[in-house]
Amino acid sequence: MKVLITPDVASDYLKKNINNRPLSKHHIDQIVRAIKNNEWIYNGESIKFDTLGNLLDGQHRLHAIISANIPVESEVIFDLSPTIFKTLDQTKKRNLSDFIAISGAEWWVEKSALTRHLFFYRTMSYETKKVLYSTHTSSQLFDFYTQNKAEIDDTIMHCRHLKRNGMIIQFSKIVFIYNVFSKIDLNNANKFLNDLLTGYNLVTGSPIAALRETLIKEKMYNQFRISNIIAIDLLFRTWNLYRANTFVKLNAIKPNYKIEKLPELV
Repeated sequence: MKVLITPDVASDYLKKNINNRPLSKHHIDQIVRAIKNNEWIYNGESIKFDTLGNLLDGQHRLHAIISANIPVESEVIFDLSPTIFKTLDQTKKRNLSDFIAISGAEWWVEKSALTRHLFFYRTMSYETKKVLYSTHTSSQLFDFYTQNKAEIDDTIMHCRHLKRNGMIIQFSKIVFIYNVFSKIDLNNANKFLNDLLTGYNLVTGSPIAALRETLIKEKMYNQFRISNIIAIDLLFRTWNLYRANTFVKLNAIKPNYKIEKLPELV
């Protein structure tokens, strides 16, 4: 049955939370944010109790209702067999790429990755701590995609011919830096990407040649295990050197594992 679960009702339900998985504060914070942003809507998912009155499913939602201090409508089901507990949470949760695919878009995986990069860059400046502790939801990311759909779709379509096997850097980062760099200088952005991916006609001392050396070694030995922000920091630093016509030694551009915020672009 559908029930309006107030913070008081949620507190009463949680008194019956005898045995359950450990709470995830991150997950609760995500739900709280969704509730406060009016993104948490009734969709038929239920709070579940067994025949003994014990809470089987819904503890994170109930804690979030209390934290948000906002009532939420939800289905509530009673008198389920205690043995169903082991069958809960076996369905795959829909993620951003699922939402984009359902909307009818092609290249949904690539558009999902670009959306995440742009979301973190524009809303958090890709600061390590902000990204690490972000409580964004797939719904928020899909809203960001919808608001920037034309730009994101155009970026993917412009760069799709660059996607191939054996690349020295992931396609998701290529489309991200093209999107960002092209807003500064379109011609330089295209040349930067072409030189980075092909390595053709790079002169001694070129910062792009130094970056290629680092990325090739990284791929060969570590299989792209550096984080997104470290990889993008490498790309941003190289772009700035490239734009300033600065020459460097071949091994001069290395990962900065203590990066907290990306450099300003020139």
